Amino acid sequence: MDALIRELDSGSLPPLSIKESRPDGLLDPEAARYNLTVKIDFDWRPGDSLTITWAGTPGSGSYTSPRIPIGGFTRPFQTHIDNLLVAFNVQQSVIVFYTVYRGIEPPVTSQPLPLYITRINQLNLPRPFIRQADNDGQGGELNVSNLSEFTLRINAWLLGRRGNPFWLELKGQNADGSDFKARYWQAPGNMVDDEFNRYGFFEQNFDAEPLQRLRNGSVLSLNFMAGLQGSQDPLLAQPFAHRNYIVLSPAKS
Repeated sequence: MDALIRELDSGSLPPLSIKESRPDGLLDPEAARYNLTVKIDFDWRPGDSLTITWAGTPGSGSYTSPRIPIGGFTRPFQTHIDNLLVAFNVQQSVIVFYTVYRGIEPPVTSQPLPLYITRINQLNLPRPFIRQADNDGQGGELNVSNLSEFTLRINAWLLGRRGNPFWLELKGQNADGSDFKARYWQAPGNMVDDEFNRYGFFEQNFDAEPLQRLRNGSVLSLNFMAGLQGSQDPLLAQPFAHRNYIVLSPAKS
C-alpha cells in the first residue's frame, strides 16, 4: 500500500533561514557585506517550484524572486538574494518567506521569518581624510603652512556599489573668526563609478589656499555621507563618522 503523502500547507513549510542573521532575529548590515544567503528545507517533490519574498520598505526595499524549480535540488536548498535589500531597510523590520507551487494546487506560503535590520555601526564605515595630514591622513593634525594642494580621499564603504551618490563638506573657523564651510563633493557630480569600484577608493586634489586662511589651532571637520539606496536626496543619505583635524596654519589668530 502506498504511503500517504502529507497535504501541502503552511504547517509543513517551516520558515527559511538567513545565514547572515543572528538567532535572535537581528541582522547586522556588516554580516551581509558580501552576501545575503537564503536556506530552505522542506520535503519537496519533483516538479515543485518556489518564489522567495523579502517584504520590507515599499519599492526597492522589497523583492520577490522569479519561480525557482526546486524539485531537482538536494536538501537543503541555498541561494543568494541581493544584499542591497539590507541598505533599504536599515533600522526597519522585514518579513521573509517562500511560496511553493505544486502542480494545479493553490500556492502555499511558508511560515514567516521576521528580521530586524540593525543600524550600521560607524566602526564599519570608513572616514574621509586628507592625505597631507600627519600619518598619511590618519593622525590628528593638518599643517597647511606649505601646502599648494590638498588631497581628499574616501575608501570604499559597506554595501557601496556603482551609482551611490556621495557628499563631502568641510567645516571650520577662519582666522578672522568667520565660519568656514565648503562642499567639495555632492550629487549628481560625485557618484561611485567603475573606476571607484576597481581601485576601492576615490580621491581628488584641491587648491589649499582656503585652508591656509583657517585659524591656527582650530578644528577642521570632514563630514561625509553616501546614498546607499542610490537616491540623490541627501535627506536619505547615510552619514559617516566625522574626521577632525587640528589645523596648524600661518594665518594670524
